[in-house]
Parts: sequence; structure tokens; C-alpha cells
Amino acid sequence: MSGGFNSVTEAKKLLVPNTFFNGSIGHPNFGDDSISVNCEIEKGEYPNFEGTWSAMNQSALMRIELDDGGEITIKLYGPDEDEEPTTAKGRYSEAGLMSGEVFSEGEGGGEFEFSMGKGDVQGSSDDDSNDSAEDDDYTAGEERINNEDRLHDVTIQQVGQHIVVEEQQQEEKTTAAANAADCDDASSCVSKETKDEKGSRLEGR
Repeated sequence: MSGGFNSVTEAKKLLVPNTFFNGSIGHPNFGDDSISVNCEIEKGEYPNFEGTWSAMNQSALMRIELDDGGEITIKLYGPDEDEEPTTAKGRYSEAGLMSGEVFSEGEGGGEFEFSMGKGDVQGSSDDDSNDSAEDDDYTAGEERINNEDRLHDVTIQQVGQHIVVEEQQQEEKTTAAANAADCDDASSCVSKETKDEKGSRLEGR
């Protein structure tokens, strides 16, 4: 297959523990659609490695073999490790892509393609994304709290003003009622202020 690495040494640089790769596999036995797969190499050394593969919220054992010619064989086991695994055989490209043929139940005819990546790089990117998301959440939370505080202050101020107006109105009603009580006949009632004014004029004469 063209486009492979020039030597096994180049393949060894990528096939190490704590390496992640993901992509898709397809085979007539799987139906018309490809399946998205995530893989992690957890242990081992050239030419044999072990790890975990996951798809559709399920995880299982994965074994990898690299031959002297640089061809890689990936065996994806099911829940029962005694059953024949789905096997992917292919090569790496120098860009870190791996592709080849998929065999299911001993029959070829499928295809796969994976992209490679270091676990620490992927983890760092995820951490940065999480930190950024946390910062955004914190900023949004602060802004929401500030808005709530401002709304609370405005509401208290409005309530206070309303209470003052009500007290003033009540005081005016009380005063008016007291003035009215001083009169035997409401039609001839004179306010206290008017009486005081008349008294002042008489005293001045």
C-alpha cells in the first residue's frame, strides 16, 4: 500500500503507550453506515501493544501488532474476548493517518481510517477548553449576580418611595378628617388655617 512510512522506526514513534487515535470503521456486516471509534494504547512495546477501544458507549479490549514492514494490525474484541475480533489492517501515512481494510468474521471488504494524537496533547486541549468554559460560566454568573443586585436595589428604592407617598397621603387624609371634625356643619366648616388668619387680623385691629 502506497503512502506508508519508510521504516519501522518511524512507526515506533507513534505506537507508544498513552497514544490516542480515533476515526471510523465500516464493513458490510455493520450495515451501510460507518462506526465512530476511539482508541487508546495503554501498555506494551514494539511489536505488541494493548489498550481499549470504544464505540456507541461501550468499551472493550484492543490489541495492536506492528510487523517489520511497518504494517499494523488492530484487533478490536467484543465483550467476549474468546470470540474472533474485528480486525483492521493497514499502514500509517507520514501525516499520522492510518487506513486500510477491515475484516469481520474472517471476511474482508471493509475500510477504516484513523487519525493519531498524543494523549497529553489531547488532554491539554481538553483542559484548556474546560478552563475556558469554567471562566465563561464564572463571568456569566458574576454578571447575573450583579444584575440581580441592581434589580434588588431598584426594587427597594421603588418600594421605599411608594411607602413615603402613601404616608404623605395618609397624613393629608388624617389632617383633613381632623379639620372636618371641628365643624358642626360641613358646609360652613372653615379650616384651622383660615381661623388662625381671622384671629390674627382681629388682634391687629
